[in-house]
Amino acid sequence: KEREELRQGSFDILTADNGRGFLAFSRTMKEQSAIVAFNVSSDTFTTALPISFDSTVVKDALSGRQYMVHKHTIDLTLAPRSGTVLLCS
Repeated sequence: KEREELRQGSFDILTADNGRGFLAFSRTMKEQSAIVAFNVSSDTFTTALPISFDSTVVKDALSGRQYMVHKHTIDLTLAPRSGTVLLCS
């Protein structure tokens, strides 16, 4: 309930790769943004994920890990059959 953008924010697909089983999208509302990414394949998936909002660090809501944003991208690696929610403000 505390992250309104996850329920009502604008929805934008950042990248989708059906062949490799990966989907990432963003939700943005007011000054808060979140990225949700899924790897449904049986292989590890690594990508330079493009983001359109201004932030220098995003935080994984599930693990607490922080990712640095460089030139509007995040280097993201997801284990097989896993997902993440990255929070920005």
